[in-house]
Amino acid sequence: MQYLTRDNLMGLEQYAAIRPTFRAEVMAHKRDRQVAIGPYATLYFEDRLTMQYQVQEMLRHRARVRVRGDRGRTGGLQSADPGW
Repeated sequence: MQYLTRDNLMGLEQYAAIRPTFRAEVMAHKRDRQVAIGPYATLYFEDRLTMQYQVQEMLRHRARVRVRGDRGRTGGLQSADPGW
């Protein structure tokens, strides 16, 4: 298994440039990684690609919050902030 590291993450400008394409790729990838368990529950199986997407989105959100100066709305993201 290859772990997700800081070196695997894109900078905010690079991510912004490819985000629509990357998001479409990840959403298509995620469709094949879910199993419905009856009408009320679905299991999602994460992997390196889906985790990278989630981390990139958290960093994107965090950067937008910092630009706006709206620190109160970040909630749990403050604990996930790597300080970049």
